[in-house]
Amino acid sequence: MDLHSYKDFAENDYQYLKASLECGLFANSMAAMAQSISERYLKHIIDKGYEPETTSEEDAKSSILRTHSLHRLLNFIETRNIFELTDEEKMKIGIANGYYFETKYPGNDAIIITRSDIQRCMISVETSRDVVERFEQELLLMQSQSQSTQGDSSDEHTGFSDIYDDWEL
Repeated sequence: MDLHSYKDFAENDYQYLKASLECGLFANSMAAMAQSISERYLKHIIDKGYEPETTSEEDAKSSILRTHSLHRLLNFIETRNIFELTDEEKMKIGIANGYYFETKYPGNDAIIITRSDIQRCMISVETSRDVVERFEQELLLMQSQSQSTQGDSSDEHTGFSDIYDDWEL
């Protein structure tokens, strides 16, 4: 598997996390990985779906691609009208928010996860993955329609009928 996009990296870790769960493995780092996977799926939508027009927008995009907050990523996608998610999808994706730090570092906020925590995190991952698949399908459809429209307009000016229109027979 080539790793060229946020989605590629998310998918690679998704396959690893899924295989680990199927083998019965269970560890705190799996919750952090689940949040990270959901992050990268959302970052893929931003990276591929948001074209900044100003320096300020470029800075905002660069900044959001460095966050670990699923809520901030979802808010960025929503406020910039990059892609529409349902309230249910946003809620499910948000389930894994916070595990990245709470399961990786010691301190007052550190937690030990349970199997049910991992199951909830997998809801976030699966929902994020489904949303990215839908995003990519819509992106392909839009690109196809754009090419079709461009092809139609260029054919109007280069078709044989245009050549003969000026001839009097």
